[in-house]
Amino acid sequence: MFEHRGGAAGLRTEISGELASALAAVLEASGDAGQRYDARVRRSLVQTVAARAYGRPFLELAFLIGAADRLAGRGGYIGFLWGVRTASASAYKAAALASARIDRNGSAVSAGATELVVRTTAPEYRISYGRIPFLAALLDFCVTALGFDAVDTEISAFLAGPRGRNEAQTLANALSRRLYEFLKQHLPSQQYERKFGVICGFLAERTGRKPLAESVDDRTVLAFWEQRCAQHSDVGDFRGFRTVALDCFRLRAALKAAAVRRAVESAAPIGPSREHGEVDPEQVLQALEVIGNSRAILSELASPPANRLKSVNKREAARLDLVLEAGEAAGVLPLTILRAEVFGAHQARIIQALRRRSGDDSWDVVDDLIGSAPEETYPAAVTSYRGIAEHLIRARKALMYILFRNRRPEALTIAISLYPDMAPALRSSIPDAKEAVGNVIPLRPEQAIGRLVERALSGDPETVAEAGLFRTARVAFARLNRRGFEECRVLEREILEAAEVSEPLVRECGSGLQDLLKALGRHFDLISPDQVFEEDCRRFGVALAALYREPA
Repeated sequence: MFEHRGGAAGLRTEISGELASALAAVLEASGDAGQRYDARVRRSLVQTVAARAYGRPFLELAFLIGAADRLAGRGGYIGFLWGVRTASASAYKAAALASARIDRNGSAVSAGATELVVRTTAPEYRISYGRIPFLAALLDFCVTALGFDAVDTEISAFLAGPRGRNEAQTLANALSRRLYEFLKQHLPSQQYERKFGVICGFLAERTGRKPLAESVDDRTVLAFWEQRCAQHSDVGDFRGFRTVALDCFRLRAALKAAAVRRAVESAAPIGPSREHGEVDPEQVLQALEVIGNSRAILSELASPPANRLKSVNKREAARLDLVLEAGEAAGVLPLTILRAEVFGAHQARIIQALRRRSGDDSWDVVDDLIGSAPEETYPAAVTSYRGIAEHLIRARKALMYILFRNRRPEALTIAISLYPDMAPALRSSIPDAKEAVGNVIPLRPEQAIGRLVERALSGDPETVAEAGLFRTARVAFARLNRRGFEECRVLEREILEAAEVSEPLVRECGSGLQDLLKALGRHFDLISPDQVFEEDCRRFGVALAALYREPA
């Protein structure tokens, strides 16, 4: 019902085994006389998950949970929803009527002949008994897929409050986000399948062979977009260059994963001998990159507890968005990222002008924009990227300062990451340093690491290596005028927690950006950025005119 094994270039488009197992656990659950959920409920659940149409149902579920918790007393929502062996309207009606308690001052929830009435919100919210089996199945699926603790944490926060409409919507949104993140990993998108099919067709025609991840390069991405713009009536979902860039990042990742899967499936026992059909485990691990599997780094930085420290501001986050979306492709498709950033903003201005036009004169504004260069040039964009890269290094030093002040050994890990040449000096200060290999500082025994941190805080920066690192961190912290980076708050538990969470995220941002800058540097060593920008202005001008200019 759910599986689809088609797709271009061997892309895996069926649902994952984990999602299939979670669905099967709910669909095949047994009741008193057969299955717990009837065919209609099972079909509705599958359709809801497949279409990702769970927004409204989650709001209904939130109100139902609040009502069930009040009705069931000590058993709570768990006892009400899962205490019924066969999930039917009549069973839940009987449970509701049996559990309803009389309140002379007016009950917050009442059980009627056909529905539950929730009076904690205005207007009243009504849930028919016929709807409850589906909502119970949806909750069952969420618990199976996401884990009981994750779901119950959100529900408990809701039940601890007033349980009004705003609180119910907050719970619905929280469950939606959690399920979205899960399905993003395990459920193929029909839109992606269709888009990937179009792009793969172009790649096959262009290269004369089956599409590979290596087929997706800077030249090909731009050529594909130009062709779609020229085919004005059939441009479809590929109007925006930024959108095409994102699609190509994801396709490249999918092609890479497909290639590794084929290699694993056809290989001999895994080993280092490629000529004998074996697979290098390290190569497999590096290539197992799937669509949407990268952590939402910017989202995590903007969420508690990391957002107690403003490590990255909105402008920097906007610049980093494409770089992080590209993943490892940031070092492979540098011009695509640069083009999407510079000409993507220019295309957005054209679209905005088109929306605002009110007469014939407005077409002159659109024509002028199409015929003009973007406000930002490639050299200016690269300078902006470099500035952000420098800031991210300063931010990591400032985070290192917070960790040093709180006497956390992780501060030394950051120090070695930023200054690998310092590893020998630090190792020499640790007993049993002979056990260390390369730039690794053994974090045991703990007493030795503790002494290193203490020397960093109290030693002479001119003669004690770790003290010199601490001084560098302190200077960076003092110069970082951002929320949370305040001397008076350094020892607060909330700030320490934010620093511990933020540092690996900031490090990942910096790593992707460094990959991009190195790749751009290699390219611009051969052809100047001004020359590339001038040629791209010509090519984008032609494509944008085909898209937006009024025919004569």
